[in-house]
Amino acid sequence: MELAEFRLLVAKHLDHCQLKTCAQVCREWHRDFQPLIWRHFSVRPSRTEAASQYDGVRNNTHRIQNLHWCFMPQQPSTAPLLYNLLATECRSLVSLFMELNKRPLWDLCHDLLEQNKQTLQRITLTFMGSDWLPSRDQQLSDTLKSFTSLHHLEVNHVHFSISTLFDLLTNNPSLQSLEIWNSSAPHVVEGCDGNQLLPPHFPPCPSSSVDVPMFGLRRLTIGGWCDPALAALLTCCRSLERFSYCTMSEAAHEEVCQLIRDRHFPDLKSLGLEACNRQPSYLPKILSCFPPHHLTTIALWYPLATHVQGLVEHQHQSLENVNIDILHGQEGSIIELLSRCSRLQTLRFAVDVVGVEVRQAIARPWVCTKLKELEVSFVLDPDCDDAALLSLASEEKAAAGGPGRAEHEQAMVVLMTRLGQLKQLRTVDFRLCDHFGYVADMIGSPEALPWSMANGFAHLGQWTCLRELTFDPTRDLPLDIPELQFMRQHWVSLKRLAPGKLASELTRRWLNEHWPELEMD
Repeated sequence: MELAEFRLLVAKHLDHCQLKTCAQVCREWHRDFQPLIWRHFSVRPSRTEAASQYDGVRNNTHRIQNLHWCFMPQQPSTAPLLYNLLATECRSLVSLFMELNKRPLWDLCHDLLEQNKQTLQRITLTFMGSDWLPSRDQQLSDTLKSFTSLHHLEVNHVHFSISTLFDLLTNNPSLQSLEIWNSSAPHVVEGCDGNQLLPPHFPPCPSSSVDVPMFGLRRLTIGGWCDPALAALLTCCRSLERFSYCTMSEAAHEEVCQLIRDRHFPDLKSLGLEACNRQPSYLPKILSCFPPHHLTTIALWYPLATHVQGLVEHQHQSLENVNIDILHGQEGSIIELLSRCSRLQTLRFAVDVVGVEVRQAIARPWVCTKLKELEVSFVLDPDCDDAALLSLASEEKAAAGGPGRAEHEQAMVVLMTRLGQLKQLRTVDFRLCDHFGYVADMIGSPEALPWSMANGFAHLGQWTCLRELTFDPTRDLPLDIPELQFMRQHWVSLKRLAPGKLASELTRRWLNEHWPELEMD
């Protein structure tokens, strides 16, 4: 860490002391802050509204190295001036994130790319809107192929050919991560000659008799590809550590599977598959190509329950990071993950329905005690059919105490007991609806129990490593002063709290007085 960065970090906490000495220190260090403050700049409507913001950018464009440019539907009146200034004056960018939703903005993007092609190392481009022209795909392709220093490239909603990817990798030997999501990839008729889509200086696909160039690419994500020449590209990427893909033709998928069977990628231990439900046979097929207990990281979107069960059966001894987004038909899958994958460090799990299986899952001991990051939906619905409930573990139920206590309240205590055993947790995010914004009622009762001292909160006392806790804002999960006092006493590493709701204005005043350094959303 640079000295100036350390000073800036310290200065962020000086205001809480309210001492004259701190103010003097801040003034002394101010000259060091400017390069750091302007090194990262985000274009947002709220920031562009003030004329002073424009003046600040004009005087500091030479310091901007990382530009995050989000275009919103409604822009303030000062936006065009700022846009043109950034597009013409930023000449030393290292990273660029741009989200374009209007055709005229392509010219600004093109100018930025052209004048920063010698310095840019990370590029993320997302093209949105119905007025995007296919001709822009070729223009963007030609522009990017002239770069030589890229480390990371992500482009969404365009169409690139395999030939373009070959050229990108050839011209950028430092390219480590490549993510291309096609929006208009043509459907490939089975049996067509895929070699016609390759550049002339590359061998047929696949080839073992002809020497082929080898690229240093480590992470490849492709979406919407039907190009049968894909295997030719992968043949040249023996260093792959992560491969993620969406739909592709059966012929192309079989060639990819064959490369994995042949151990062509010795370091490939991370796999991602989107839209598992569209081509349900693909995941079991590609999993069978890996040795048992080989994969450490898996990301699945819209998988079936059988997919998760097969994954756990084949890889449970090695899995460390699991991301499952919107599981359909969850029978048995949550139980398998929690009770068999003992090496899990990261678990992100979103389901479209929950019910009896959640209670079955928390009734059994969890072996994933090394978890450091948990993002999962657990809803204990008071309206769930009592006759269908599994009897929970007797020890935890007894800990709930109190005669006649409702089953779902006892279940809450059991859940807290299980969570309290995860002593290495650093990040916890209870998202009770998926990222597409579906209503919370889809996965449980909106009257889910609050996290309170009365419902087993005290079992979480050993979360001493916890740094960040997030509750879903769509849920009524009020936190009151007793819970916050408990957090402050036991969660000594907590830096950020995003509760769905605080119990009262008095609770907020308590936070301001006793825990001002806690970052609140």
